[in-house]
Amino acid sequence: MRSARHNSVLDYIITKVEAKGYSVVREPVIPTRVGRRKPDLVAEVDGVILIVDVTILAHCNFEEKVNYHNTAGIVDWITATYQGKLLEFGAVVFNWRGALDRRSSVLLRRLGISAGAESLLSCRVLTFTSSMLKAFTQLTVRAGWRAVL
Repeated sequence: MRSARHNSVLDYIITKVEAKGYSVVREPVIPTRVGRRKPDLVAEVDGVILIVDVTILAHCNFEEKVNYHNTAGIVDWITATYQGKLLEFGAVVFNWRGALDRRSSVLLRRLGISAGAESLLSCRVLTFTSSMLKAFTQLTVRAGWRAVL
């Protein structure tokens, strides 16, 4: 379910970005010195290459997600693939309650995603989180464990 929650947000973002006419590559596999890295999307928006990771965490940590992909190996790959283009790293970071980091909100606007669509994404996150909690609670009851929440 965690993957379905993440993919639901990612799919929506990619669909909206492509509808705006921007070029998007979903989850490119980029070889680096520390192994393969796979940002969720690489989009060319107004001549700038945006490398974006989508994440849903217990707490928002925007910088950590940006820094994870902002490495020499990824910069080299992006520079070679998109010659002469500026590049920027960003993240779409929700907490498990659907709250979006304000810097992620700025990035979504840049990608052409409206405030209304942002609210829809928050609802998606919360709906999936609720389903996950319900499934976990049912599993613990069936196993004879008592969930402490």
